[in-house]
This record gives sequence, C-alpha cells and structure tokens, in this order.
Amino acid sequence: MQKWYGSRTIVRSLAIVGVMAGMLTMTGCGGGDDEAKFAQGNAIVPLNKDTVKAMDNQVFTVPTGAFSAVPALANQQTTVRFTNTATTPIGTITAANGTASGPATFSSCIFTIQSSTIPGIAVGQVITVNPCQYNVLTQGLEATGQATVGNILLQLGQTPSAAVPFQVSIAPDTGIVTVNNVNTGVSVVLVVTGSSGG
Repeated sequence: MQKWYGSRTIVRSLAIVGVMAGMLTMTGCGGGDDEAKFAQGNAIVPLNKDTVKAMDNQVFTVPTGAFSAVPALANQQTTVRFTNTATTPIGTITAANGTASGPATFSSCIFTIQSSTIPGIAVGQVITVNPCQYNVLTQGLEATGQATVGNILLQLGQTPSAAVPFQVSIAPDTGIVTVNNVNTGVSVVLVVTGSSGG
C-alpha cells in the first residue's frame, strides 16, 4: 500500500506541474501585453465650434496664398489665432501691415471683421476660407491614451500653416484623437506591432 500511495503522489505532482507549465505557455503565447498600437495615418479635423477649442490662443503662421481670394491679403504671409473659443470664437488675422479680427463661425472658416487696421479690409467685411481644418500629424504615434507632443497644421484652403506642437493622445481601443484635452471626434486607423504570440 505504501508503494502505491507513493506512486499516486508522484502522479498527482506531475499532473500539477503539467497544468502549471501549460498555463505559463498560454500566458507566454498570448502576446497581448507586448503589443503596441500605432496610428497608421494622420487625423484631419474639421474646424467647428467644438474642435476649435483645442486651438485656443495658439498662433499659426500661414504662408502666402491662404487668403488668395482676399486682394488685401493675397500676397502676404499672415498669422491666424482663435481666442474666446469657449463662448464666441474670435478669429484674428495679422499681416505685416496690420491686424483684422472678428467673430469666427464654421463649416468653412468665416471671419466677420469687426476691427481692422489692414488697408483694404473694412469693418463688416466677411472673409471665407474653405476648407477649414487642422491636420494632426498622428502617423507613427503610439496609441496609449496618454498625452504626448504632436504637431498640428492649420489648413486654410489648400495652404497649411507651419507646424505647431500640441498635446495629442490617441485612444488605444477606438483610435479617437484628443488634442489639448479636446475630443476631436476623429479616429485614426491603428496598426499593431510587437509579439504575435504562440
């Protein structure tokens, strides 16, 4: 009897070791913890009353051509800034020879000028630029849900601004892009790299 009891104990111990080894093998092959997700491309975010909040008080340098339909600005480099975005956004256009500003509305970027020192731009003038969006350079950024520095280009018409650094995060489950703590509602395609398991 003692001999059989000893054999049974050995068999039981071997079974436990086998189960534990199997669990370790499954854990090693899962690969989930080793995988990382990255944005496959950039995010194009239309400017509207919500997404403009991420742009608040940021200055974008726009090359000649952005306001090509406005004779007083057609041949000038300008800067564009949006302020007061929590309530009524104000758009300010600054050129070498003055500044024009007024309420900004969207679908296109529509500036209704309330004050101007730029020759040729009058109070009451409406300046419309389409498309009006910002491009978030997310390609290659890891989707961790945590903010990191990413570059943004304001695009007025066919002319993008110089890049400006912003805080950008990408949700790892949905690919939704957040800029300066503002959910843009725009998602990017994510690609997975790392251990593939098994």
